Formats: sequence, structure tokens, C-alpha cells
Amino acid sequence: AASDGYRRQGVFVPAENNGKKGWSYVLCSRSVNMREAVKTLNRSLNGRGGGDATLVQGTFFAPQEDIEKTLQELLGSKRAE
Repeated sequence: AASDGYRRQGVFVPAENNGKKGWSYVLCSRSVNMREAVKTLNRSLNGRGGGDATLVQGTFFAPQEDIEKTLQELLGSKRAE
């Protein structure tokens, strides 16, 4: 859960497709329309995927650092240690 009281969760797993390395993801939120957010994320992170307003899944073909930075800027998500 994020520190601002909104619930957001995400899972990332290394992925490879036709020799292209990326990160498979599942993201969910009760406070952000994920269907709209994933459009921006996919454009920014060379991603593919989609879903509904609360849950999306797919793959980002971008470096981990870029994914973390973009998620922080768009969703205010912080990486769990």
C-alpha cells in the first residue's frame, strides 16, 4: 500500500520475447484508472498489454530503472525493498 492511503500493487517478473528482454507486469489500483494509465505507461516504456480500470497486465520492454522512474512519476509508486 502506498503511504498516501491509496492502495496500489504491482508485480514484475523478467521476461523475454523473440530475444527482446523486458519485464512482465501485473498492476492494480483502486484509486487510479489503470486502463487509462497503462496507455501512457505502454507508450513511455515500449510496452504491450491492457486490462480494466482496476487491473492491467502485459510486458514493458525498458530498463528496470526507467520503469521505476516512470511508475513513480505517473502513479507515485515506490519500490518495495
